Amino acid sequence: MAYFDVSDFFFVPVLQLGEGQFYLWGDLCWRILFMG
Repeated sequence: MAYFDVSDFFFVPVLQLGEGQFYLWGDLCWRILFMG
């Protein structure tokens, strides 16, 4: 369940902000995967 929630929150801002922010969200996603 949590994985899907992260995916939604990950893809939505990426599409709105652009590829530039993709790396920032990618790092955040990796941190979540490692922490949780």
